[in-house]
Amino acid sequence: MESKYLKRFLERIEINSDGCWIWSHTITHERYAVFWDGKQTMAHRTSFEHWKGEIKEGLQIDHLCRNRSCVNPEHLEAVSHAENMKRISVHVRN
Repeated sequence: MESKYLKRFLERIEINSDGCWIWSHTITHERYAVFWDGKQTMAHRTSFEHWKGEIKEGLQIDHLCRNRSCVNPEHLEAVSHAENMKRISVHVRN
């Protein structure tokens, strides 16, 4: 991420007591963070790519903290669609 976008990205984060980096700007109706870095992107994907690297083809980003507006790279993991759906179904049941 270019430095001008990184500065703006970091300005839109509020850290909560769970260590989540809560996005304080545009949120979709599904509660996902949206960021503009020359084009509209999902902020959790931008965060993952900036701090952890490329998201391999076919993988999705799972919020380990279950907070969709969190962009903390330590709370994000690249997983298959099947694994993401399995984790979501376990969380919904609990």
